[in-house]
Amino acid sequence: MTAQDTPPGDFLPGGLTKLLAPTDKDFTSSVAATLGDAFENCLAYSSPGTREERANCITVAGEALVRVDGAFWIYRFPSNGITCEQTAVCYCLMLSHMLPEETPLPVLKLTAQHMAAKLKGLTDAERDKKRQQLQKRMEARHSKGAAGRKPITLDELNKQVRKPQRIALDAQGNLYVSDYTTARVWRAGADGTCAVVAGGGTSKEDGIKATDALLDCPMGLAVDGAGALHIAEQTRVRQVSPGPDSTISTLACCDAGSPFRPVQVTADLCGNVYVLCVVFFSKEGTGQLWHLRPDGGTVRTPLAEVRRNAGQGLLADLSFRILLTCRRGSQAFVKSMTPQGKQAHIIAGGGRDAGLDDVPALDADLLNAGAMATDRAGNLYLIVDGRSVRKVTPGGMIYTVARATLQDWLVSIAVNPDGTYLYAVNLTNGPYDKVERYSIS
Repeated sequence: MTAQDTPPGDFLPGGLTKLLAPTDKDFTSSVAATLGDAFENCLAYSSPGTREERANCITVAGEALVRVDGAFWIYRFPSNGITCEQTAVCYCLMLSHMLPEETPLPVLKLTAQHMAAKLKGLTDAERDKKRQQLQKRMEARHSKGAAGRKPITLDELNKQVRKPQRIALDAQGNLYVSDYTTARVWRAGADGTCAVVAGGGTSKEDGIKATDALLDCPMGLAVDGAGALHIAEQTRVRQVSPGPDSTISTLACCDAGSPFRPVQVTADLCGNVYVLCVVFFSKEGTGQLWHLRPDGGTVRTPLAEVRRNAGQGLLADLSFRILLTCRRGSQAFVKSMTPQGKQAHIIAGGGRDAGLDDVPALDADLLNAGAMATDRAGNLYLIVDGRSVRKVTPGGMIYTVARATLQDWLVSIAVNPDGTYLYAVNLTNGPYDKVERYSIS
């Protein structure tokens, strides 16, 4: 790519633009301007040889820190009497993120200092005040995250919940469980406490206390980076605000007469919510992916190759990818999609190795691949055939980390950020189903 082929100011290729979509528009503009300045500095270098320029931007998106690094190199080859002077430019862009509750305090302090130093139009006193505010916010999240490393006691939870359906963990280590029979959502803490956080009331109105609301067959659950709880109901998606006085509101509803029903919901660290809708017992195997943006907009994208029941897996991972478990004929696999619902590539499944460990994930037979979860290291966990949980590493290898008995059926999983504990909803043959905890070695 030559310098002449690159229009000034056009420094965000399509892939990075899509990755930055979950962040705010001001940050995207700042990234383009900062990388543009670095690129122009490269072009201004007129001497023969090599020139390198680096730049970065960092912002708080939701409760995560998102950083973009860019490096540009220009190569100028002088005329040798045979060929004319040649100029070539190349660049490398990288998007990364980190959670304050999982980042060492010295790194958070340096990050706050770095972010404040890049703010323009502020006096030294204003900039220092902003640095202190950022650092205080990050340190508060860091202290709360320590609870997420402790195992949760499930005895009291299993006494209260009659028909568990889906589970989700927040950054503080609280476990949320949807109860289909009592139409409630329960929260179990690492300290052993257990309480209803939504449902149990008689009203379907918005803006009321979450525990006064009447939930309609609660299924999928997700907690976003700000701590808001999202619930997939029979015909709509509800949001429960964080805090002790939580209220409930409706994010999206099914169209009148639509056969689609929300079954799974997931949220990323920037407040984007994704909902999987299916048509129960249909023959087409089609579905819809709803993208509920933080600005209130909604995008609904048709999907193919989805399972025609509630056992579908949907996950927004830490790289802002959307992962979906699908079927094609007799093969099950996990595919990666963009936030716009376009398939990127298959990351696991489609092979013939059933149950084998330490093999490439693309060679594995995932059978009835179902619900998924992830940890902070980027490992993907998914239910296979209802009786085992398999882990796909960032390097693309697959392992079995938990097994249920032949009489059990796993339908939902959650993993703590450290990847040391796995929680699963187990539909047993006993009088009540239950939530179980497994240790991951």
